[in-house]
Amino acid sequence: MPGVLLIEAFAQLSGWLEAASSDFKNWFLITKVRQCKFYGFALPGDQVELEVERCSESTPQHRVYSATGRVGTKRKIVIEFEGQVTPFEEIEDQEDQRRFFRILTRE
Repeated sequence: MPGVLLIEAFAQLSGWLEAASSDFKNWFLITKVRQCKFYGFALPGDQVELEVERCSESTPQHRVYSATGRVGTKRKIVIEFEGQVTPFEEIEDQEDQRRFFRILTRE
């Protein structure tokens, strides 16, 4: 899996985290990758487990996240990134995205 797609996966996961945490009032849009280190490739057939954590320096309108991607016990990527919190209604229909989230999470 190309590294840029791993970064995109973290951005999307952070967006869904922000949406679910705010009752779909907000979305996260990545603006800057502060630091990123790769420790190997995610190969076809690998299952990459993503873990995202909001950093303490985050504010209500600006978020900072640190994240790790692993295949099994092997670390593949460590990243720190930041971005803006945007009202969900400005970019997507909230109800459509709620339904989509229920599908993604198998609720």
